[in-house]
Amino acid sequence: MVLILVACAAVGALLAIIIQAGITYGNSRGSDTATVTDPNGQEINAIQVQVGTCLVTIPADGRVGRVTAVPCDTPHRAEVVAEYPFSGDAWPGRLSVEDQVLDYCGSFIQPGFETTSMFKPGDWESGLRWVAWLPTEESWKADERSGLCVAYRDGNIVGSFVAGTAAFSN
Repeated sequence: MVLILVACAAVGALLAIIIQAGITYGNSRGSDTATVTDPNGQEINAIQVQVGTCLVTIPADGRVGRVTAVPCDTPHRAEVVAEYPFSGDAWPGRLSVEDQVLDYCGSFIQPGFETTSMFKPGDWESGLRWVAWLPTEESWKADERSGLCVAYRDGNIVGSFVAGTAAFSN
């Protein structure tokens, strides 16, 4: 299945990259989600990613079937921080999906939109960025109808933004 990964710099620049996967986000699949306890990392199916999952890194352009997750108190580069669940059965179209998830993620985590206390202004100056993972028409047909907001940086993150314990290290 195909997902679209949209990377967003703190200033709002967009870069679309096609990702091959079939991912369901958030807690919408309940027992399919993974709890990671191995500090060395645990490879999990992308379908098991949920809000609060910390990732060794964000996937690169290409096929994504598995990601490496770690406990958030272990150094990592990315964390899933929010889910945008769509409603309805009809595919709203790629542009509508992209607009809705980008607007949501932007209002949730981008600097200047003070809707969440999860992030501090200095986080962005320290290299924090975000990406949005979007469902595609193909994944929509497989009942995968959520987008994810993923915070990441080139340096390490220790702790969790979701839990309010995140700090940066190099």
